[in-house]
Amino acid sequence: MTPYYQSKAVTVYKGDCRAGLREIAPASVALLLTDPPYGINVESDQFADAATDWDKGDQTELIDAMLAEARPKMKPNGAFYVFGHPGQFMNARAQYTRAGFMPLQELVWVKSADGRLPNQSRVNKQHAEALRTYFPETERILFGEVMATGRTEEKDAERAWHLREEKEHDAKMRPLVEYFKAELAKTTLTVADVCRLMKARTGKGPICGHYFSGHQFVLPTEEMYGHLRAILNANLKPGVVACQTRDFAALGREYASLKAEYQGLKGEWQELRDQWEALRRPHFAQPRTKSDVLRYDVVPIAARCGHPCEKPVDLLADLIKTSTRPGDLVCDCFAGSGATGIAAKVTGRRAVLIEQEESYCQMIRRRLENDTPLFDFAEGNQ
Repeated sequence: MTPYYQSKAVTVYKGDCRAGLREIAPASVALLLTDPPYGINVESDQFADAATDWDKGDQTELIDAMLAEARPKMKPNGAFYVFGHPGQFMNARAQYTRAGFMPLQELVWVKSADGRLPNQSRVNKQHAEALRTYFPETERILFGEVMATGRTEEKDAERAWHLREEKEHDAKMRPLVEYFKAELAKTTLTVADVCRLMKARTGKGPICGHYFSGHQFVLPTEEMYGHLRAILNANLKPGVVACQTRDFAALGREYASLKAEYQGLKGEWQELRDQWEALRRPHFAQPRTKSDVLRYDVVPIAARCGHPCEKPVDLLADLIKTSTRPGDLVCDCFAGSGATGIAAKVTGRRAVLIEQEESYCQMIRRRLENDTPLFDFAEGNQ
């Protein structure tokens, strides 16, 4: 398929999304950000010509096919945002899971930056007795990630990442954990007993359990280590010689040697963790994407480019910045007004847009050829 439009940042394909997705390199897409047909009629006098059959009927087969083509194109740490009307995802989560996408949350877009409900005047005009469900004044965005693969049984990739982190941290800290456990084994105490006695002695109890735990191991301070040794010495099993507090080398170890070993192991672990972090799904919360309630103004009808469902660039830009790194590739399978391409361009990302309507492709090209960004999203996190 020959690109309809192509620049350094954005490539546009005109045609069916299933065919367009086949043009994308495998494992190259960091974020799938799209607004597919909702399967409902578009009701707008201004955009009456746009209310064609493309947005009517059951879209299950189309979404299934889109997800099947998109999954091999996703990076292992990729994320997705899919827009939908309230209630659309109640029964659709299994559909995404079957395709290898793990839904994590359903975000609520309140269509005004200050939290006002923009359609309240329309609500007031409704005949209460005619309403059989609640009037929709918000839009939903299904957020998730590429499902974890490999030997783990965890489908949630973030949870799988933490399990791997804990396992490797256990392995790194094992020499120190085994030392503290061996010292505890010389006494008549349990870990719970140590926590209770340390609480009575120092006022700090629960933290002491981490001296004997791998993935949450914490080296005690020199002061706390002295208290710990005193408690252990006071509760030794019969026949075990007490370690003098000024002579830790007798049965224990000098604190300085423990600290040096801990710092060395922690440095090795941090270096490994830094390498893994680049493989983790990005998530850089923006000022307005810290919670699952998103407040962004809709694009005023008078300011729209000619698409009835045009999404605000600032909303898309913040979603992109939250879930990608600079230079990453974003894919929109139902490009519509091309707002995803604009948002990717002004945030320093790349985008592949797929749109089958000729008029919308022309609109997208005009918007992308305008080198004056509507907003400045270059500053801030990522």
